[in-house]
Amino acid sequence: MSKESFKNFVREKPYLADYVLKNNISWQQLYEIYDMYGESNDIWDCSVRALSKALDINWEAAYTLSA
Repeated sequence: MSKESFKNFVREKPYLADYVLKNNISWQQLYEIYDMYGESNDIWDCSVRALSKALDINWEAAYTLSA
């Protein structure tokens, strides 16, 4: 997944930028999740509250697996 495809993806889902701007997650973390799950994963289609919960859980699991 390229940076350009990630930028286009975020433009299509502006709530992700809001999530980053509110300091809930960094752009790097969001990109790594995007790279791990891809664009078509169901995680991107849920509500902001559900996404927040899913990202927190999935990010911790991803971090634990890579550490």
